[in-house]
Amino acid sequence: MKRFTIKQLTLGSLMFAISALILFVLIKGTANTANAVDQKNGQAISVTGIIAQEDTVQRRMIFSGPVVGRDEVPIYSELTQGRIDKILVEAGERVKIGTVLATIDASALRIQKAQQQATQQKASVAIKQQENALEEAQAQYAQAQAERKRAEVVAETGLISIELRDQRVMAEQLAKTRVQAMKNNLSMAQADFNLASAQVAESDLRLNQAAIRSPISGMVIERKARTGMSLAQNVEPLFSVLRDDDVEVELEVSADDATRLKLGMPVSIHLMGDMSEAKAPKTKAVDAVLSRVDAWAQAWKNKDVDTYLSFYGNTFVPEQRNSKSNWMAQRQKRLASKDALDVSLSQINVQVNGNNAIEEFVQHYSANGKKENTNKRLTLMLDGGQWVIVREQSIAHLDAMQAERASSLSSKENAGQSANIYTGKVSRAATQINRQNQIAKVRVRFDQTPHLILGQFARVAATTTSRNGIYLPDTAVRFDGLAAYVFTARDGLAKRQPVKVGEHIGNKLEILEGVSAGMVVIDTAASFLRDGEPVRVSTRPVN
Repeated sequence: MKRFTIKQLTLGSLMFAISALILFVLIKGTANTANAVDQKNGQAISVTGIIAQEDTVQRRMIFSGPVVGRDEVPIYSELTQGRIDKILVEAGERVKIGTVLATIDASALRIQKAQQQATQQKASVAIKQQENALEEAQAQYAQAQAERKRAEVVAETGLISIELRDQRVMAEQLAKTRVQAMKNNLSMAQADFNLASAQVAESDLRLNQAAIRSPISGMVIERKARTGMSLAQNVEPLFSVLRDDDVEVELEVSADDATRLKLGMPVSIHLMGDMSEAKAPKTKAVDAVLSRVDAWAQAWKNKDVDTYLSFYGNTFVPEQRNSKSNWMAQRQKRLASKDALDVSLSQINVQVNGNNAIEEFVQHYSANGKKENTNKRLTLMLDGGQWVIVREQSIAHLDAMQAERASSLSSKENAGQSANIYTGKVSRAATQINRQNQIAKVRVRFDQTPHLILGQFARVAATTTSRNGIYLPDTAVRFDGLAAYVFTARDGLAKRQPVKVGEHIGNKLEILEGVSAGMVVIDTAASFLRDGEPVRVSTRPVN
């Protein structure tokens, strides 16, 4: 039987005690960790996440612009003097090539022509007289020539003197000179006649120009000519004629979109029944929305919790998929914890459609030394005569509203509510971009020429396919100045992840760096979520 010494027993007891102590510490640490996790989970915010994946999306671009003439021909008078005495057409009338549009008082021209015709007639008579004189001079020259020949023959016989023969030679020379003079006079008379004829022809041309004619067939789209107007004091075109009713839609697009609109690209063109409403909503409704959102921001800035929460309607659903009551409790707690708070809005854009409105803006927020600029979109609804907020979103770019406009427009097409829908193509791609505002002009031509009113506004939709990549909803991406980031969920905590963004397509944003396929990204990263906050994530597919 093995025996142990006292020293061995003491050492074994010590080792057993140390082992027991280590086991106790581990068990207690595990319990504390479990309690901490349970505590975190009890305070966690419920959010929705998406699993990032590669995709190819279609960009649906919506633009608006006026209907313009493809070939508008300005018509001037070719006369610089005179007054308009008759207007024969009005704007909106269709004319053929050569149609007289207006006439100019030609009394002075007719008098001038009569004088020139008299000069022409006088020159004609002068020609006859010179022709007769030439014939007489030629006859005299022939006679003088014959007499000179006879004198030379007789002079050889001595019957006449040499002096008489020389006289006959001299008479022949004089007769010849007179013939040449008569020819010159006839040429001058003919020149006078030709000059008078040219002047008459010029008067005929000017009289013809007194009738202002259309050089093309088409529709008169503008008339500035007025009865009694002096041509000497007018520099503007008297009429404008649209060639063959050929119309296009002129678009002003951003520099980025200009590169995507290629020549010949097919588009759809939508002419609404009352484009004035689409172009400029009622001023009172816009003012009411602006005032309402301004009061919302002021209540937030003043930490007036009750007034601030009163701006949210009963149908408001927080972006975190949390209940409205829990969201209100969180807002009350966070507003109360701020020592100093400031909120201001800039780059405001409002769109009103009946009882619904959307306002986009840049939200400048600062609290406890932290500053943050967020692109924000508020969706409002008219409830009981008051505008209330029914949705609040952080978006990537202020032009993200384009996606909702496109969706709304598509639903109207499917329901047959749009007044006129046409197909067309890009007829004139951008050739230059304005250096000041980075805007380019693009023209779209109808496949079939409709009878439209110039200046009428149309909406043009074009669809392009983007490259393959990772695309996230714009609500999942936030911006701090120029830096973009998303929130991912790790170990039950929200983690801020810097990203590099690319194209903004509809309501999706291309992610170039920072997110890989398979990562879970929180798509409700509103301004309430903070780095390191505990979250409970439920995933959904990317729409």
